[in-house]
Amino acid sequence: MNTVQRTILDQLRALNPFYLADYGIKNIVTIGENTIRLCMRGREHVNADITFDRGQDLYNVAAYRLRNHGLELKKIYEIEGLFWEQLDETLRLIEETAGSPLFE
Repeated sequence: MNTVQRTILDQLRALNPFYLADYGIKNIVTIGENTIRLCMRGREHVNADITFDRGQDLYNVAAYRLRNHGLELKKIYEIEGLFWEQLDETLRLIEETAGSPLFE
């Protein structure tokens, strides 16, 4: 895990010290240089990718629902240009709406 990925996790921890339990995060995976994947377990199996955009100094978040034992991914949420203060609110929205029929 590099410095950027550690910083993302530190900022999530600063916003919500209980973020691992609050969002049902079972695993954290590093992807590329500026991205982490949060494997969230709840009503639905959802992965949330948080990417730091160095050029704009902002974050991009995408969430995917896993189906068929992880063989099929469906993008259910994507937003670009978030400030770090908005990460907690965005993850809460993903976690709350992942089981909604809107995202079927």
